Amino acid sequence: MGLTAVEKALAAKSGKASVRPGEVVHPDPDFIMIHDGVVMGAKRELDALGITRLAAPEKVVMVTDHDVIYGSARAAERGAFNRRAAAQWGVKHFFDVGRGGHGHIFPMETGMLLPGMFYFDNDRHATNAGAIGAFGFRMGAEISRVLATGTNWVMTPRSVKLTIKGRLKPGVYARDLGFHIASLLKRGALRLNLDYRVLEYAGELDQFDLAARAADAGQPLPGTYRRGFAAWTALGFVAFFAFLAIFWLMVAKPATL
Repeated sequence: MGLTAVEKALAAKSGKASVRPGEVVHPDPDFIMIHDGVVMGAKRELDALGITRLAAPEKVVMVTDHDVIYGSARAAERGAFNRRAAAQWGVKHFFDVGRGGHGHIFPMETGMLLPGMFYFDNDRHATNAGAIGAFGFRMGAEISRVLATGTNWVMTPRSVKLTIKGRLKPGVYARDLGFHIASLLKRGALRLNLDYRVLEYAGELDQFDLAARAADAGQPLPGTYRRGFAAWTALGFVAFFAFLAIFWLMVAKPATL
C-alpha cells in the first residue's frame, strides 16, 4: 500500500523510506514558525532554563501578523520585545510589522513553503499548508521545545479521505463547502473520527482553483474572479475608513458627537 501525502513528507524529513500511522518520528523541519503573540512567553521560558541559543536560528521564521497595528502600550512593548528577541536569537527570517503578511499565507505566495515540505508552527492554522501539499504541525506553547532542540517527536497521524462529488452552483465557493462540512460534523450527520487525523480531500477539486484553470487554458482569469476581487477591494475601503473613524473616537474621545 502506498503512502499518503503527510506520510511521504514525514518519511522524507525523518530519513526513512516510509512511515506508518502511529509511528513516532523526529522530523527535521524545513523551517520553524513562531508568531508575534507567543515570542515573549517562549523567550522567557528558555531564558529561565538558561537556553540563550536556538538550535537552528537559520530555520526560524518569526512573523508579526497579530499586532500589525499597535493599538495599546502593551502591544507596542510586545513588538519591541520581539525585535530584541529576534536579534539576540540571531533569527534569519524576522518579519516585523509591515513585512511579510499573514503568516499562514505569504510563505506559499513567496515560495518559502512548497509541496512536500514540513514545518513546525505554534499556531493551529498551520493546516493551511495542506492547500499546496505541504504539512504544518501545530506545537502550541511547546514551540519553545522546537526552538531549543530543532525538532520534536511526532506521531504519524492517520488520514481520512473525503471525496467531493458534484459541482458547486454559481456563487458557492470552497469556503462555503468548508462551513457545510463543519456543520455536518458538529451535528453528527457526517460520522468521521478526526481526532489526530489528517483530512485529505479527493474528487472534483479542480472547480476550486480559478487561477490554475485559467493558466491551464492559457486565458485570462474568469469574470467570477474579477468580480470577487472588485467586491473584496470595495469592502476593504469601507473597513479601512470605519477603522479610522473608530481610532479617532478612541484617541479624541469627544464628549459629544
